[in-house]
Amino acid sequence: MKNIKTIYFAALLLAAVSLPAARAQDTAPPANQAAANASPSASVALQASPTPIPYSEIIAQTENAAATLKEIQAGISSDATADTVERDLPALTDEINARLEETAQVIEGATSLDALRSFEADWRTLTRNLPRWRTALTERARSLEADARRIDELRERWSETLEDLRGTETPAEVLARIEEII
Repeated sequence: MKNIKTIYFAALLLAAVSLPAARAQDTAPPANQAAANASPSASVALQASPTPIPYSEIIAQTENAAATLKEIQAGISSDATADTVERDLPALTDEINARLEETAQVIEGATSLDALRSFEADWRTLTRNLPRWRTALTERARSLEADARRIDELRERWSETLEDLRGTETPAEVLARIEEII
């Protein structure tokens, strides 16, 4: 959870300090806008209760669910960009804050065009990774959100299945496996 919070914080911070050109790179509509544009029948389908898994498919579906969960877990644990941003962002933030003060002091006084160009070059160098980080972290956040939705869907479907099987003659091992998946 700390990693997800770090990714969201870093994405927000990068969005706040990115160059205007970097902001223009992200032209995809927000996820909630896509949901708002969905047809009424699609929203009804999203709100419908998940159907329980038929008894004949439970064993095969538990294997599929376990594989899906392992895939999600592997994807969460291997994110070099988030690790890089988490490692480098505090130093970059400190450097940006120091440069902000320095730049403000120089701009207040009489500054030559060459000095301003030098500051611009320094700022470009300082922020060169921000657009790439922002894009990578945005993609990562979207991926994590999709994984969270997949996990929620699995949990709901397996919970419905477990509820359907309670009170039946389902073997205890099958019920235990379902509870393990949930």
